[in-house]
Amino acid sequence: MLRAQLEREIRKVRSGLVHDVKFVVSPASLGSSAAALNAAGAGTFKKQFRVHVQNAEGLILDYFNNFDLDVAGAGTFASLTPPTNPTITSGTVSVKHGIATVEAVYSTGSGKVYTVGDTIAFTFKAKTGTILADFAPAQIVVTDTIVA
Repeated sequence: MLRAQLEREIRKVRSGLVHDVKFVVSPASLGSSAAALNAAGAGTFKKQFRVHVQNAEGLILDYFNNFDLDVAGAGTFASLTPPTNPTITSGTVSVKHGIATVEAVYSTGSGKVYTVGDTIAFTFKAKTGTILADFAPAQIVVTDTIVA
């Protein structure tokens, strides 16, 4: 058992050395509910998801620790008047042991009506000037498409 754990750790380190690093968002599909968004009070609808730093084998590269990701909402929910995009609790999210937790707060409340099929994209990229930026892909985009 110890040997298997050691081999796994060696595979994770090798991944970083050969730039076998990618971002994976969980859950892969956000699919916020129009009914839940429209029923929510002002600023109370929040969506939490994670960005994993992992290799092609699916192992989380937990040695990537205390690195920052820049997060931006691309586009807006066009069905809202005025069109609005969710805010990220912080424009920068920290990777802790290979995982970054992101919380998006959606604009909800009086007069806000979301429609099925409306979308917004969140873009994540390693902060410029960090070691993670040298190893990771340029960026990853996750889309939230409003469902019933």
